[in-house]
This record gives sequence, structure tokens and C-alpha cells, in this order.
Amino acid sequence: MADWQRRSVLATGATLSAGGILASIGSGAASSQDDDDSFEGPSGWSSYGANTGNSRYVPTENGFSSPDRIDWQYEESGSLVATNEMVYLRTGEGVHALDAESGTCVWTCEKVHATGTPAVGNGTVYVVGSQLTAIDAESGEVQWSEPFGDEAAASEPVAAFGSVYVTVDGALYAFAEADGSLEWKCESVGVTPKQGGADEIRYVFSTRASAVVAVDNAVWALLDGRASEGSVDADAVVAFDPEAGTTQRADQLNPGDFANGLAATDEALFVENASEEGVTGLENGPDCQRFVSDALTTAAVGSISVTRGRYELKMTGPESSWCKTGAHSYGPPAIVDGTVVVAHSNPGSSDPDKIVGYCLEDGCEEWCFTFDDTQWSDGFNEECIVTEDAVYVSRDEGLTALCPHGTHS
Repeated sequence: MADWQRRSVLATGATLSAGGILASIGSGAASSQDDDDSFEGPSGWSSYGANTGNSRYVPTENGFSSPDRIDWQYEESGSLVATNEMVYLRTGEGVHALDAESGTCVWTCEKVHATGTPAVGNGTVYVVGSQLTAIDAESGEVQWSEPFGDEAAASEPVAAFGSVYVTVDGALYAFAEADGSLEWKCESVGVTPKQGGADEIRYVFSTRASAVVAVDNAVWALLDGRASEGSVDADAVVAFDPEAGTTQRADQLNPGDFANGLAATDEALFVENASEEGVTGLENGPDCQRFVSDALTTAAVGSISVTRGRYELKMTGPESSWCKTGAHSYGPPAIVDGTVVVAHSNPGSSDPDKIVGYCLEDGCEEWCFTFDDTQWSDGFNEECIVTEDAVYVSRDEGLTALCPHGTHS
């Protein structure tokens, strides 16, 4: 695995190399971060896409054991994040904190106008909606809130570098984790177009769920071409110094490319391409972009990507690749250690629903958990949330926790 993470897979059209767009940030003089300090986000599935990079990857200290039983079910479901100790579930306009071992509700924090997926870090749960709300993770008490307005459009929160980053109505904000004070704000970014003249284009920020990611030395944000001046014919990406809010670099995508969101590791930046239903990888240089077709959702570790499209679940790596076919059969992928975890159910089939674990390296099935019945019309929209100890998935009975025997005994 370590050798995979040191190499580029640009030749296969998935990501950029470690010497490309990300490395150029760390080597520049603009960053206020200490280059000797490696950025580490919260443990577990702590944000919308598992981590601050939205890469849907969870490392473990003790390995991952395949689930073989339903450990508990909670009567409600919704968007959630999870550590090995707690689950924070956004349901309705509130947040419920559940004990990960028993599924018992520890506290509820209702009517905080929540609409998205929470983020957890440094003992605090953050959730957005018509406001950004910080909730004490232990007690459930609101610590502070920042109103946005009832009609505000906002991305999911990213808690990193002592700040909470979120895009709201076309602007990027950095709020202090401690008290919610505004640290910096950016309303637009000038980007040099790839074609059609040298004048900069002023872009505003996307408010899609995964419009902001944070990795070593940088906060990346997606810029919205269609909402910007003159209805620009492509989206763009921009990197900021996390503390100062200064722009480190900005790159326009190819003409006609519009994005659903971002995913990043320390070695790679991925743009989920809405217009082409694929994933674009970026490298230094004006025209160095690579494309993976039939790819709507990205999971990644190092320079390895696992993408799920309408017809395929596939891994692209520097030394090997594999592909599973099936229209609308696979849910968004998650990677825990060296295992790809997905929900699986064939459209129109009477076969029971399944959660499957595939070997990341070669795609071989490592394990399969089969439910007693069929509830999903297909597996396409069924998301698995993973931690070192459990897999969480929504069923008709509510939030369902799958665990191996002995985990919570």
C-alpha cells in the first residue's frame, strides 16, 4: 500500500501526482502552516465525506473485521458522522447523539435549523442549515451559532486548522471553532481563463455539499461558473492558506466542465464532473487534466481512486485496476483500511440487500453481509458509513449498525 501512495496514476487517467498541484502548494512561500507538521483530521467518519478531504477513507489502528450481525437499530435515520464511541445523527432539524456500542440516545439537540451532514472535531459537533451551529459533543448544549438566513444555500461544514469552513450564498467563510468569530471571508476569486483572452474572470463559490475540502497546507474550494459573471463556461478550483485566507492558486477546468464537488488526499485532487458524469484529475500546467468516465462518486487513499458511476464500480491505481459492472447496483464507495465497502442491490431483483467488502488492491470479494429481506429498490443511493468497529446504513427500521461478533460484547 505504501508504494501505491507514492506514485502517480495519471497514466491511467485518475489523479494527479504528488509532484503536481498539491505539492506546489506545500512548497510555496504563501502557506502559514509548518511544513514539518502533518495535518491530521479527526478520527472516524468525521465529516460529510468521511474526513476533511471528502475522500471517503477511514484508516484504522487495529484493522477492520467484517460485520456479521446487526448490532442495534435506532428508530430514526438521516445524515450522520461516527467515531468509535459516538454517532451524531442529523434527523429533521436537530441532532441526536447515540452511543456507538448500544445505539442508546445520549442527548438530542432539536430545532437548530439543521439540513445537512454534521462535522465533528475537538469535542464539538457542527451542523449547517439556515445557520452554522456548534454543539458540545458531550452535553448536547449549543455553544454558539452564526445565522445565514432562511433561504441561504450552504455547503457542508469542514472543521480543520482550528476553523470551520463553509460556503454560503457564493462566498467562503472561515469561522473560529472556539467561538464562531469570523476569521476571514472571500466573496470572489479572479481566475485566468484557459481560452478566450487573458483577462481574469471573477468567480463566486459553489455551495454544493462537498464544495470545500482541507488537506495539508491548503483549503480547496469549488468555484461556480454558472453563478459567476457572464455565466462562465467552466467551473474552477482555488486553494487558500487556511489561516490567512490568501489565495495560493486557482485553476479553471476545461471548457464545458461543471462539477458536483471535490475530493482530496495529500497526493491527489479529484473533481467530480457533473456535465460529463466522470471524475477529473488535475496536474500542473494549463492543459494537464485527466478524466475517468462513468464516475459520480469518489473514494480515495493516496493516489488510488475508487469511483462509482451509473454502470460501474472501479478502482484505478498505478500498478493495477479492477471493475465491477451493474447498472445502479452499487452505492457510494467507502474505503476502510484496504477494503472497499459498498451497498449492493440489483434493480428489480428479489434478492436480499447486501453490504459487500472488496479488496482494494485486486477487487476480490472479502466478505458479504446479507440482510433477511429486500428493502432497497437498487443499491445506487444507499450509503455505508464506516468506522473501525462498525458499518452504518439506513433501513426501513431506522439507522442500522452492523458489527463483527465480539466488538460490542
